[in-house]
Amino acid sequence: MLADKHKMEKEQNAQLRNQLAQLAQLEQAQKLQIQQQDSTIQSLQAKIRSLEHELNEALHSSETKSKSDVDSGLEVQSLLKAISDTMGSSIVTKKLEEELKKRDALIERLHEENEKLFDRLTEKASLTSSPQVKSFSC
Repeated sequence: MLADKHKMEKEQNAQLRNQLAQLAQLEQAQKLQIQQQDSTIQSLQAKIRSLEHELNEALHSSETKSKSDVDSGLEVQSLLKAISDTMGSSIVTKKLEEELKKRDALIERLHEENEKLFDRLTEKASLTSSPQVKSFSC
């Protein structure tokens, strides 16, 4: 009976270890995804700064030229396009930031699950006297 109980506990411990490994892999994948999103956000922010700079230059240029100048119409179109691009990038940035918040919450939940699984493993290990179970550590 004790051997059966020991066998069941070993199987449970193996399952918990597998779950812990899967959660660790999932956490790593999500960390990589977050890093990629951070990189995308940074590149979008750089593009926004560039467009804002172009916008300021276009505004300054259009102020110095005559309103009747034909080139002024082209600059206004360029300015409107820059504003449109900036607004679109801003929306994308906000969406990416929302996604990052969601990922952070998910990572936090994964950490909590890892801690719960680890607690369960250590609790099981303390209940059994098996050296194999006691040698497991994270």
